[in-house]
Amino acid sequence: MNFDKRTLLIGGGVLIFFIIVFVVIFGSGVGGDRTVTPTRVQLSIWGIVDTPNEFGPFIEAYRNAFGSEVKYQQFSQVDYERRLLEALAAGKGPDIYAIKNTWIPRYQDKITPAPINLLNLRQLEEEYVEVVSSDIIIGDRIYSLPVSVDTLALFYNKDMFNAAGVAAPPKTWQEFAILSQRLTQKSGIFGTIERSGAALGRGDNVANFKDIISLMMMQAGEKMVDEAKRVSFDRVGGPSALDFYVSFSKQGNVNQSWDASMPNSLEAFATGKVAMVLGYNSDLDFIRARSPQLNFGVAKAPQQQGSAANVTHASYWTWVVSNQSQNADQSWQLLNLLRENDEVLFEYLLNSEMAPAQRRFIPQFQAAPIVGIYSEQNLTAKSWFQRDEEAVSRIFANMVNSLLEGRLDARRALQEAAFQVSRIVQ
Repeated sequence: MNFDKRTLLIGGGVLIFFIIVFVVIFGSGVGGDRTVTPTRVQLSIWGIVDTPNEFGPFIEAYRNAFGSEVKYQQFSQVDYERRLLEALAAGKGPDIYAIKNTWIPRYQDKITPAPINLLNLRQLEEEYVEVVSSDIIIGDRIYSLPVSVDTLALFYNKDMFNAAGVAAPPKTWQEFAILSQRLTQKSGIFGTIERSGAALGRGDNVANFKDIISLMMMQAGEKMVDEAKRVSFDRVGGPSALDFYVSFSKQGNVNQSWDASMPNSLEAFATGKVAMVLGYNSDLDFIRARSPQLNFGVAKAPQQQGSAANVTHASYWTWVVSNQSQNADQSWQLLNLLRENDEVLFEYLLNSEMAPAQRRFIPQFQAAPIVGIYSEQNLTAKSWFQRDEEAVSRIFANMVNSLLEGRLDARRALQEAAFQVSRIVQ
């Protein structure tokens, strides 16, 4: 049989077509077992709290599960946000980075939210303490994922308590004020404070002062900022809470135990100049490093007398995925591993001595002398929408000063502060 050139070309083309179809169908595993090779990438992570050793188990678990590499860098909090924003502006930011819970609204347009098929709202609300849901959900999307939550607690000097015959730390603010008066030591006709019972009342040398005032206001029933982003902390119990806070630094007030001559409250506590301060779990490293032999205890934050509901104030670092990342899916796989790998999570929480953000771990840490206190407080923790935490701190500092200087009363000072904060959060 004779074939012309045209027939041979057509026949050859048909043969090649069937070969390609065969390779595509059978070579891809359709109709048989298919082995999927994970996409291997290198993720970059920027953090603050965790050392490379503390974060290492997460990296190893991710590498074992997905075969990808992770480069983790720890930064100083001093210039972290400046360096982060510069890197993001230059398009050279990390895939995953840590931000404060109060920063999330400000960073919303820089974040890739969690894929809905990876983590949904119902799962989040069931697994995590309530403050996490209120902080990281915007609209119907999840923008972040924390491993731990930190809250304000009471630090007290055991030696001072023992010497004064005080058997237990105060449970209410009323007990706190009476005990502070008892422990404060003054000298001279001008009542110079030689030793302070409690470090409160100012905005320049009291660590966490904004959060302490917020805590008192929330305990007094203030919403701080409502769902419509309307500032409301100048209403129900705000004025009385602010008056109480300032009374500890107000000249001539029976509660006065602190003034402008004192150093930063954490420094004063570490060096034995004050009996009680309020601080976060993350503040303990400074105190221990400054005074390794200091005999002190940690107790739950004081509450309003007669109040049925306990309230604590939360401030914590949480992980987000950059919207510039070329590996957003893989980045969320890593964050999901931080959520699901119980063995690695437990090891991390044990080594870091931080209180868990997930409910299922809280019973395992409740018996611990310090972490147990913070773990229980996570169940009643609250925070509030601020957008720009530093700006709010400046507004609150000016609010406190206006009372100390006698320029305004508490109600008027709160109204002015609320107006200024509303311009930030809207």
